Amino acid sequence: MIATEIDIMDDEDDWCAFLENEYVEDEVKWNFGFIFGREWKVSRVSPLNFTHLDENLRFHSALRRAHATFAPRQVEVTAKIFDWHANCIKQGYLQEEILQNVEDVSSLLPLPITVYNPEQPHLFMAHQRTIDSLLCMPHTSESKAEMLTEFRRIFDDNQEILAEIDEFEDTYHSHAAVQWYTRDSFVCRTINQALRSSNVEAMFKLRYILTDLYAHLKESYRQMHWYLQTSRPEIFYRGQGMSREEFDSFQELRGSIISINTFLSTTASMQIALLYAGKYHENSNLISVVFSIETNPKALIRPYANISPLSMFQDEEETLFAMGSVYRIGNIRPLPDADNVWVIYLQTIHQDDDRFYRISSATS
Repeated sequence: MIATEIDIMDDEDDWCAFLENEYVEDEVKWNFGFIFGREWKVSRVSPLNFTHLDENLRFHSALRRAHATFAPRQVEVTAKIFDWHANCIKQGYLQEEILQNVEDVSSLLPLPITVYNPEQPHLFMAHQRTIDSLLCMPHTSESKAEMLTEFRRIFDDNQEILAEIDEFEDTYHSHAAVQWYTRDSFVCRTINQALRSSNVEAMFKLRYILTDLYAHLKESYRQMHWYLQTSRPEIFYRGQGMSREEFDSFQELRGSIISINTFLSTTASMQIALLYAGKYHENSNLISVVFSIETNPKALIRPYANISPLSMFQDEEETLFAMGSVYRIGNIRPLPDADNVWVIYLQTIHQDDDRFYRISSATS
C-alpha cells in the first residue's frame, strides 16, 4: 500500500489478505494489519467481530506470521507505528491480547497423547496397530465416497462448508492432501477431531485422506534421508499455551514414552514457536510452553517431513510429524532469557530402541 492509496476492509477475508500481503517500503512486513492512520488510509472500517475472527485459523496464522517478520526489525520501525497501534486499541479496532485470549485455536488445545503404562502395554500398542491397520486398507473409490459422505453428514446444516466439500470432491487428488490439510477448511478440523478423540469409527471413514497424508510424509521422508549413512539429529519446535494441570502432568511423566495421536505441526524456527506459545501473566492458568523435539532420521517408527513448499503458509517453516509418532519425554526446563516460558524436551523413539522393542514384544 502506498501513502495515497485507500483500501476497503469489509470482512474477515479482506483483513486476512491485508495481513498476508501488505508490505511497508524495503519489504518490511506490515505488522499491524488493523493499523490505519494519517498516511495509510483504510475506509469503511467498523469495529471487528473478534468472536467471528477467533474461529478463522487463516486470520490467526496471518497475524502470527506478520508479528514474526516484524520482530527482527522492530527497532527500525518508526514510532508512528506504535502511535497508530495504540490508537487502534483505544478506538476498539484491535485487541492487544488477541493472541493470548483465544481459547479455541489449536495452539491452546491440550496435546492428545497416549501414555505407555508398563502394567497395561496392550493399550498403548492398540492405538499404534489401529493406525497401521488403516494404512494397510485399500485406497479405493469406495473409501473416497465414504469419506465424502462423512464430511457431508458432519456439516449437513452448513451450506457454506457443503459448497466447499463439493469443491473438494471435484478437485481433490492424493498429491493435494497437504494443501487441503494446511488450509483453513473443514478437512483439518474433521481430521483433528477424529484423531484427538481416538474415534476409530471416524478414523476409518476418513482413511482415504489419512493414508494420503501419511503416504506423502513417508515418501518425503524417504527422499530426504535415504542416502544418509549416519543420521544426524534434527531439532524442531512447537509452541503452545498449556494449562497448569496439563503442564503438571508432563512434569510427572518425565522419562515416560508417549505417542501423540494427531499429526503434529512443528517448525524449525524457535521464534515462530515462541509466537504460538504466547505470553501469559504469572497468575494465569495458562503457561507458555515450547516442545523441543529431537529426532534422528534413521529407522523412525513414524515419518515426518518438511511440508513448507506445499503448505498454505510457506513462511512458517513447517515440519509435520505423522499421527501416532512415539516420543520419550526428557527434561523440562525454563527457557533461558525468556519470561515464563518452559521447554519440554522430547526425543523420537526408533525401531531399534530397546525399550520400545520390549513394549512391542510384550503385546505381540
